[in-house]
Amino acid sequence: MYGYNLMTLALPMLFLIWATTQIDWTQFRFRTQEALFLAGWVPLFGFGFWQYQRHLKRKEQARDGLLAERVTGIQLNRLTAKDCIVMHDLPCGKFNIDHVVIAPRGIFAVETKSFRKPRHLPSQNKAKLTFDGETLQFPDFVTRAPIEQARRQASHLANLLREALDEPASVKPAVSLPGWYVEKTGAGKSSEVFVFTPMGRGCEWFTYGEPVVSVEKRRLIAQALALRYPAIT
Repeated sequence: MYGYNLMTLALPMLFLIWATTQIDWTQFRFRTQEALFLAGWVPLFGFGFWQYQRHLKRKEQARDGLLAERVTGIQLNRLTAKDCIVMHDLPCGKFNIDHVVIAPRGIFAVETKSFRKPRHLPSQNKAKLTFDGETLQFPDFVTRAPIEQARRQASHLANLLREALDEPASVKPAVSLPGWYVEKTGAGKSSEVFVFTPMGRGCEWFTYGEPVVSVEKRRLIAQALALRYPAIT
């Protein structure tokens, strides 16, 4: 993009510099024509600056989201040593499921979210949030969107597996929040949505409990989901 911008703007910029050197500034007068040019420049500059800020924010959000997914993915991959199968960016039509964990204790659709720590929060304080079973209560805002999204994706994945395996499949939703310490109320602890941080031992929760999915069933589920990835030719 930088090379393209330089290529297209080089001639107009150099011509503008040359034209500026040809002006006799002793004869310059600020009149109506000049005022009209200035009046046209102000809104164009303002619109361009607004677009720049908007796209810069989107770029930062995309970068943060990608980093959060990588962190979660790396930590989840460690579960393969404990008889789990982990898949990433599962294609589901118009959207992807960030991570799928096929563990002995069940099947999980994991949605990763990235939220920056508030600037007013002292750096020595932990970035804490509270999960009450329905909402994520951050220090500066409250949202339920990630919880609802995780539920929708788990339901969608269950439908896909039911069609592929020709039998009912139970998929549990999970939300990964890298960099945050998650405190849970009683309702949050009993919620069907597992909210966690992938740092430390957060991902080991997927390995807790009695096995309910056999090795053969886990492999069959993984094979069915693997078919959703596009073939590379």
